[in-house]
Amino acid sequence: QAKLCGNKNVSFSFEFLDPLALRAVDFLPTQEYTYGKSTMMIQVKNLPMDISTNDIMVEFVQLRNQSVISIDRSKSDAVVEVKIPQSSNAALVPIKVYCLSLNQVLDFRTPFVYMTAPTPSVTRIVPSSAPVQTSTRVRISLHNFPMAKTTADIKVRLQWGSTTVPASVISMSTQSASEHAIQDINIDVDTPVGSTVKEGVPDVIIYHQQFGETKAAILRGNFLMIDNLNPQIMQLR
Repeated sequence: QAKLCGNKNVSFSFEFLDPLALRAVDFLPTQEYTYGKSTMMIQVKNLPMDISTNDIMVEFVQLRNQSVISIDRSKSDAVVEVKIPQSSNAALVPIKVYCLSLNQVLDFRTPFVYMTAPTPSVTRIVPSSAPVQTSTRVRISLHNFPMAKTTADIKVRLQWGSTTVPASVISMSTQSASEHAIQDINIDVDTPVGSTVKEGVPDVIIYHQQFGETKAAILRGNFLMIDNLNPQIMQLR
């Protein structure tokens, strides 16, 4: 049986909206890792048809102003697409949409959330050894790697103590069709050759050229460079 609350009052806010007014409704995603570079979709109600991408600018407050990539008008509300910029740290960032030709600024009540990016890691390397004398194709699987568009974004080097030798990234493929600031990817690498390449177990270091080695995936103790000219123990009996 329901009971009344006596003379207690409950207060709440209510807002009347002009159904014809230009208004920013929502944005997705609502959060992303600090690397940025993924696409944000901003829903705008009553955007005039003559407004183009050049008429709109999106401000990530105290971070960066971004140009608009495209405007999708296939639904009742327009969807404005913009690239999420990189942030140096985790933060709550307000977003403003500037309609320049209309001299209007559209705000959101909730800020965009930048999250600290996890450290990338190597989940697999095949084969797990290569000869010193000849370059060998090796596939490396990476988890939580910053978004890479081309092989030029990815740097790989082998390190024996103070000796470092770069390796060439030949190809890459993502393991997810969706676009995010971090990805699981496979890369094919040609191992280096030359006088600086040594026999032994080097560290394999993989990093994004934009973010440097502070966010590197490092494989230690699981990849072997073999000198085929030296005697090898093949089997014990």
